[in-house]
Amino acid sequence: MARWPAGVPCRFQIGSLVETGPIGNVIATSMSSGPVKTRRRYTAAPREVSFVTGVLTADQVAAFEAWFADVLKDGVLPFEMPHPRTRVETIWRFVGGADPYSLAYRSPSLFTLSFRLEILP
Repeated sequence: MARWPAGVPCRFQIGSLVETGPIGNVIATSMSSGPVKTRRRYTAAPREVSFVTGVLTADQVAAFEAWFADVLKDGVLPFEMPHPRTRVETIWRFVGGADPYSLAYRSPSLFTLSFRLEILP
């Protein structure tokens, strides 16, 4: 399994980390009378985490982009990295869609990356 690129820090900017609970793991069924019945859909469900990285150099951004394109096949494959809050080794995948990550220019040679990841069960 792929690992987060060694030369790219996976720290997050204070105030940028957002975590969700299990995604879509409850199903509700209407009854002919009485309250709606609910149950878990899966024994384990993915969770989403979004954050903005700390400041990266142009070389670190280039390393990230090469890793994303070549190793993760444009973000399709899962990878391992420590959870940015708990520091526990976790399996992740980029949330699919048109914008898997975005790059913000902080100065001519410094940048931040923003992305949404899924914690895979």
